[in-house]
Amino acid sequence: MHYQKEYIGSFLRKESLLFNRRQSLPFQFRSVNFNYVRALRSFPSKLKRVKRILLSAEVDRKNKSFPKKIAISQLEKLFFVIYSVLTLAMILVMFWRNLNSNISPYDTILTNPVSRFGDYYGLKDEWVRFGWSSPGYGMLYLPSMYLPVELLATLEPNPYKSVVLLLLGMSIYLMFVTAKLSRVISSSVSRKVLNLCLVYSCYPVWFIYGSANLEGFLLLSIFIAYLFLCRSQNNLAALWIGIAASFKVFPVFFLLIFLSLEKVNYRRLGGFFLLGFIGPNLLAILILQHGILASGFDSISKIVRNTIASQKMYSELMYFSESGTHFGHSFLNGIHSILGEGYWPTRSVYAYSWALLTIFCLLPVIINLLGKQKMNLFSLSIVIAVTSCLAPPTSTDYKLWYFLPACLIFITIPKPTHIENAVFLLLPILLVAKPYLYTGVQPWANANSYISPLIMVLMIVMLVLDSLIKLFRRAAYQADTKSFT
Repeated sequence: MHYQKEYIGSFLRKESLLFNRRQSLPFQFRSVNFNYVRALRSFPSKLKRVKRILLSAEVDRKNKSFPKKIAISQLEKLFFVIYSVLTLAMILVMFWRNLNSNISPYDTILTNPVSRFGDYYGLKDEWVRFGWSSPGYGMLYLPSMYLPVELLATLEPNPYKSVVLLLLGMSIYLMFVTAKLSRVISSSVSRKVLNLCLVYSCYPVWFIYGSANLEGFLLLSIFIAYLFLCRSQNNLAALWIGIAASFKVFPVFFLLIFLSLEKVNYRRLGGFFLLGFIGPNLLAILILQHGILASGFDSISKIVRNTIASQKMYSELMYFSESGTHFGHSFLNGIHSILGEGYWPTRSVYAYSWALLTIFCLLPVIINLLGKQKMNLFSLSIVIAVTSCLAPPTSTDYKLWYFLPACLIFITIPKPTHIENAVFLLLPILLVAKPYLYTGVQPWANANSYISPLIMVLMIVMLVLDSLIKLFRRAAYQADTKSFT
């Protein structure tokens, strides 16, 4: 018996060390160790039971501390089959069009050689020459976007070399973050490889690379936010959502992902979000050219005035002309690609359509909030992506990357419904370019412009139906439980 006590004592000391190293251990196991140490002193006959319980606690700790190696499901295999077939169809169409035409297609994943990397070149040129001293098409972003632009311009003044630094750094960092996110979600190596292939081969990411658009910084920031969310580091996730929103406002919708959590300190999350949103913008206004240090506090009014003027210039070009339908997938882009710009002109209806479509897209969230039930992270990610892409007057195709987080975290749903499975299988249609089925209304009015918004509307309708079904089942279960008791 003395030997058994020494053995269990050493076992308990080992368990205590493991407990200190693993912070994810549930609280009840902290008292388990202490209570059974007292039990050892007074009830020697229960030593075997103590050892069995502690061993099970160690197993639980391992399961909670490390991701499980989840095998790739049949549904995921079907997802990649659909994605591969659509990608092959896109390549064949592009190859056929290039054989039968002397010009590059209007809208594929390949940017016209004349305008390749043009988004970065235009923005950098305006920033280096004028800064915030005058409005311009490249000056429509929030101030923090010009921090990396200024850094690249300082490291390499030649734009043809600095764009290489931009795309190379973005590629390496995106690979690292995607691999880490896949590792946190599941320890399966094959799933990590498939996720990397999906991210680097999908249409919106190639669009970002082809135009060297700084939307890539938003993509990286949101991926990092999901990485911290999956690690249960919610404050850091809110911080990175704030950083993404400091470049462009649309990522603010990603705050909805915290509605999937059970116990959340929303004040603290709001504080970290504001820190990420306000901090980079204040830093940019303070240190960059034509900022506070260079021109005094009078520069703030000039920055605000010229940024608003730049936004109006962008609206005239992309909202109120045919240019928005080129590489566009919003609801109004889809209408205009089929019926023409004269039907529901954007200048007349964009404010009403934006407000109504935002409410429509948020219906699943509203239904669940009213029914006091939680939405899972996958469904919330779909709602966020659709709201950001469908509701604005125009949405360029690189914004379709908003659907990538939903693809990566789908396996975190314990028991997805049939409707959620169907929504998951619709995602490949959005992530692959569709340079075919032209309507003839405009040279660029192909399936990208009208099938993508149609798929997004269908997703919201399906999620609304799924939310209502869950709500009714919950009400019926509560009624049956009440009648039974």
